[in-house]
Amino acid sequence: MKLYQLSFFFLILVLSCRQNHSLIDDIEVKDTPGDTVPRLIYKEYVLDTGKIAIIPMKSPSNFYFELKLTNADLRTVDSLLTVAVNDYNGSGHLSFASDNPYNIRLANYKRQYLPFLNQNNNKIIFIQCFCGDFDKSDYWKTNLLDIDDGGSCVFGLSINLTKKTCDKISVHGVG
Repeated sequence: MKLYQLSFFFLILVLSCRQNHSLIDDIEVKDTPGDTVPRLIYKEYVLDTGKIAIIPMKSPSNFYFELKLTNADLRTVDSLLTVAVNDYNGSGHLSFASDNPYNIRLANYKRQYLPFLNQNNNKIIFIQCFCGDFDKSDYWKTNLLDIDDGGSCVFGLSINLTKKTCDKISVHGVG
């Protein structure tokens, strides 16, 4: 219990120190009994920090700018990602059968969100998803993973929040 309290205190300290550089508005840390990971609450949106990481751009340029996500943005990302996964699972070569090994079950994946503004001032989120046991360290929470293969265990897509559109899911190849 002391370890959990210490890690919760550390998370609060880190969040308060990075307040001016936060990629998300209105953060509140919520400690719920039974949770193994503190949860960040965004008005009615709960971001599971054990499954989703928001990674800032390492070096913004003249073409891409850092984007601070809002609560509405996060809800829209979840909705569009769910639609993209359902489209992928329901496409002609796949079936919704629960035993189909190629269907994506989003709950089994960790997600990395890389938000940015493009030169047209569109809000773009690059999303990379990978099987929960693909990276067992916390490295994935602060660094975009460079994964060449991975098969159905790794997929990605881009979402345009401004236009509320998304690319088709791109599943990585088998190594």
